[in-house]
Amino acid sequence: MPRGIRRPATTQGQTQQTQTTTVAQATGMTVEEAMATFQAGQDIEGFTPKTQLAYKKVLILLARYLRDRHQTEEIAAVTSDHLKQWLVDLRHEPGRYGPRSSRTIQTYCRHMRPFFRWLHEHGYLTTNPAAGIKLPKAKKTLIRIFEDDEITRLQQACEPPQGRQATYVQKGLAVRNRAILDLMLDTGIRRSELCAVRLRDLDLKHETLYIQGKGQKERRVSLSPHVRHLISTYLHKWRVEAERQDEPLFLADDGRPLTEWGIAMLFRNLKKRAPGIDKRVSAHTCRHWFAVNFLRSGGSVFQLQELLGHEDLATVRIYVAMSQEDALQQHRRFSPLEHRMSVTEKGHRSGFRTPPKKR
Repeated sequence: MPRGIRRPATTQGQTQQTQTTTVAQATGMTVEEAMATFQAGQDIEGFTPKTQLAYKKVLILLARYLRDRHQTEEIAAVTSDHLKQWLVDLRHEPGRYGPRSSRTIQTYCRHMRPFFRWLHEHGYLTTNPAAGIKLPKAKKTLIRIFEDDEITRLQQACEPPQGRQATYVQKGLAVRNRAILDLMLDTGIRRSELCAVRLRDLDLKHETLYIQGKGQKERRVSLSPHVRHLISTYLHKWRVEAERQDEPLFLADDGRPLTEWGIAMLFRNLKKRAPGIDKRVSAHTCRHWFAVNFLRSGGSVFQLQELLGHEDLATVRIYVAMSQEDALQQHRRFSPLEHRMSVTEKGHRSGFRTPPKKR
């Protein structure tokens, strides 16, 4: 039934029949079958493959836990206590790469709750066992952004190896790496969004880049003349000539599309070649740097939300707090009153009486 059309009134008999059908749908359905049904629904609703994969990883972990810990394989047998205990056990049982962080457990819960809500809304469950489960609190970590001298060191790290003549490929990769680094600092786009950029998304004439963000939402970001020049140099002097406009903007050294893993390795190598940087060097750190400095330069919160592609303003408020802390430090350093007192103080404060002269 179309959403814009009111549903016809149902009689009591029809309601009972609907409830009976709902129970019949859930009876015998396994957790794995429910997962497959949910993912099919995501595909119809236009979820990206990356989002579907993220849900799948979490739900596979949950299904394995329900089977091994509670001998539960039917989706209708899952209770709220099962899900709460799962979240508790995640804190104490190490993951593939060691102990799970509080933010990881919160992310698992964010993926688990929509799964059961969708099954309930679509009639596969009579009740939603995750309805009363709140998001676990995640530890708030301090976001550390690059200092100006660290930006300079990272840019210098993009240069070809010194001490011997650089090969043609090394020179080309140096130009590409510098273009990627400065593009991410200039726009704050995500690593996944950079990989998704195609040649058709680039408008060098108007210094504009079209970004396919989360939820298949397109937005437009502006390029500085400096970054425009770097990209233009890479395209016209180093990148292999494109045959189609739907080709990726940036390529790996073997000519294949640059992947998220490849970008992660790029930043890892930059940190190795730029010693002395004691903070995380990643595409997301570039995003943090862009956001904070955009606000420091006078940009508005709402403009930043649009540029970053955030639906929730709460996420942007983190950067507001960071820029305000910067303003607080500047106030301490350049306090007008403290400046006045230091200028007028010559042996005593000007706000006190001059001591009387002795006779």
